[in-house]
Order: sequence, then structure tokens, then C-alpha cells
Amino acid sequence: MGSTIIKVLFAILIFSYTWLFQEENQEWDRLRQLLKSANNLSTHDAVQLARKDTINNGRIVIESTEAYEMFLETLRLNLGLDADLQPRDTSPLTEEVRIIHFEVIDEQSVEFPYLYENSTYRIAKYLEGPAVIAVIETAHPSLIRRMVEEQPIRIPAIHEKKMNMIQ
Repeated sequence: MGSTIIKVLFAILIFSYTWLFQEENQEWDRLRQLLKSANNLSTHDAVQLARKDTINNGRIVIESTEAYEMFLETLRLNLGLDADLQPRDTSPLTEEVRIIHFEVIDEQSVEFPYLYENSTYRIAKYLEGPAVIAVIETAHPSLIRRMVEEQPIRIPAIHEKKMNMIQ
């Protein structure tokens, strides 16, 4: 009788751990999709800030400061973050979002087509026009205490303004 109780308790323990692990994986996937969508929208908005005076001169230059501000604004609105990138009460996030890389590539710095490579974040893309590159991250959701800390959820995004689409 005693060994049966131990076996049942062990089975319940394994089932509970497996269930929590699955829930954690689903939460990771949900957060990743949410962050990817927000990062894509934010880089899209930022790349739209090509200076009109440079377009008239046949070059496309994106003002980095304005692009970063637009990126931040869109990211905060889409994720429900405050000015410090901390989640508000209505945010679907529970941890802060960090912008770990933001870069503008335009005709002021390179000629297109251009092969963009960033080994730090393992990004490589053949760019046909000016682009905004951003990498954001947040803490990995944790329902189960582990011996090893999980890597953060890190999301890259690149949005480019293709030369043949510029009007």
C-alpha cells in the first residue's frame, strides 16, 4: 500500500511538472509572437521617416534620432509600455522590454544593394534600400524554478524601403 501511494504521488509530480513546462513554452511562444509583431511595426514606422529634401536630391537619408523616437513610440503603444519601457497595468507583458540594438542604414553610409551583417546578433540580410534594424528582448517567462537561468527572448527585425518602391 505504501509503495502504491509513493508511485501515485510521483506520477502526479511528473504530470504537474510536465504540465507547467508546457504552459511555460506556450507563454514563451505567445510573448515571442507579440514582441515580433511589435518590433516589425516599430521598424516599419521608423523607416518611413526619409527626409524629403534628400529624396529630391536623389538620395534617401533617414534621420536617426527621429527614427529612434518613432520606433520607441510605436513599440510603447503596441506593447502597453511606459516611457521607461516597463509594462503598464494593461500590458500583456510582465517584464520590461530592452532595446539592445537600433541601427539606421541609409544612403548616407552605404550604397545599395548592400549586404548587412551583424555577427553579435546573428543577422544577415541583403538590403535593396535604406533600412532600420532593431533587436529587442525581455525576460523568459518562468513558471518552473530551474538550476540554469533561461536566456531572454530576443527578437530582431529589419524593415527596408526598397529602392524600386520609393515614390
